[in-house]
Amino acid sequence: MFDRPMEPTSTYAALQITPPLSTTHKWVDAQTLTLMPNIELGRNLTYQIEFDETAELATGQVAFAAPFQYELRTSNSSVTLSAAFGFGSGANMQVVQADGRRAVQFTRYAGEAASHDGLLATLHPLTPAQLIPRLEMVQNTNSEWDYYGSTVRRFRTSELEVAYSWPLTDIVRFNADSPAHEFTIPAEVPAGLYVLSLRQDGVLNDQLLLAITENTVVAKRARDSVLVWVTAIGGEAKANLPVQIFAADGSLLANGTTDDGGRAQLTLPPTAPPTAVLAQDGDDYTLVNIRSWFYWDNNSGGQRSEAFTANIYTDRPLYQPGHTVYYKAILRRDDDAILSNVGAGVTATVIIRDSRQNIIHTATVTSNEFGTFNGQFALTEGGMLGNYLVSLEVGVSNGRPTYTKSQTFKVEDYRKPDYTVSVTLDRPYYLPATP
Repeated sequence: MFDRPMEPTSTYAALQITPPLSTTHKWVDAQTLTLMPNIELGRNLTYQIEFDETAELATGQVAFAAPFQYELRTSNSSVTLSAAFGFGSGANMQVVQADGRRAVQFTRYAGEAASHDGLLATLHPLTPAQLIPRLEMVQNTNSEWDYYGSTVRRFRTSELEVAYSWPLTDIVRFNADSPAHEFTIPAEVPAGLYVLSLRQDGVLNDQLLLAITENTVVAKRARDSVLVWVTAIGGEAKANLPVQIFAADGSLLANGTTDDGGRAQLTLPPTAPPTAVLAQDGDDYTLVNIRSWFYWDNNSGGQRSEAFTANIYTDRPLYQPGHTVYYKAILRRDDDAILSNVGAGVTATVIIRDSRQNIIHTATVTSNEFGTFNGQFALTEGGMLGNYLVSLEVGVSNGRPTYTKSQTFKVEDYRKPDYTVSVTLDRPYYLPATP
């Protein structure tokens, strides 16, 4: 804040920050210049802000007879912020196809009043050595939904390079009733591992570990082992690739090499639970979060109500990005365990959430004469992988649904196995009625 109107170009050119700090600047008015750091500031650091004698007033006069200096010190304690936008809950890790849509989904927590103005995306490149110590910030917990829209998750970026930074002007909203949005990573960003930061007016809203790659890895955990399967996103199995499994503290739990089918069965030590699998294909890296199966995985749940009971299901349990999900729900009135058809005309809401609990689809449905609902939803090409949730909500009381029934389904970049069938006959031809 200056006490007189300033000439913007010369004033910003006269600015020096020591130690050097990458910022994005914005003039609020002729007397107010805001500087938005493009990286997370470290704790207990001192920055010297200086404007030299080349800064000019709006009148063209010299603003300072001598360099104007002041110090900015960061706090020694962490600050908990409530984010207006975020990448959702659960594992803050995503793979996007280098030659695909490069879409990243995020959600708006602050309601319709939240503006997209000032949203900035920043990419910090990571080497595998820089990635591993940051795995401690990957959400890998049974209470993953507790993080939904609550506090900002931070990866250390103060020592990382800022390779790309751009204002989000290509935001696409999934539909009018959904807080879910997406933006795309610019085509000029090369494949690699990154920390993706989402800021608004300089305030960090959320961060994500991002792999831009042509490969994908699927991991299935047993009690003391993990089955890893690496394929190209197009479906080709990737043989002879090194794979590693890490714990949250960065310790290496297991490693191996994929076979001709792209698979590797790795034994886990009893020291720490696994957090991530990393696979390398030359300069191409891909990764996946790994966690224990929860009791609600591939199961149904919901909010009980004495008035209703329901079942909701999808046409299959597993889909690929770009597939269409067909769902159906059966609703019955529940009178002390005596069930009856609700009939036609009952209105309900169907909500689909992705693997980080972003609402990606909302639809109002009405029951038919059999008391059933049905609909469909097309999954986004290049969308997030993992467990999705489809929910049926009926009635409203105090702003909340009086009855909810949910069912999970999975979205994975799987590849169907190839097989052949050969049929051999015992003679070249047969006559009618001949066995």
